[in-house]
Amino acid sequence: MLNTSEKSGIDESTVFFDRNDVETLILKTKILIKYAENLIKKNKHDTQ
Repeated sequence: MLNTSEKSGIDESTVFFDRNDVETLILKTKILIKYAENLIKKNKHDTQ
């Protein structure tokens, strides 16, 4: 009985962490895109 409750607890935390990882990944991607866009704008200003 203790074993099954431990197992379900691990499953729940895994699902929780997976969702967090996805949200973190989306946030990092958005920051990277913004950074890339700013870099492109800066390069255009430098070359012109």
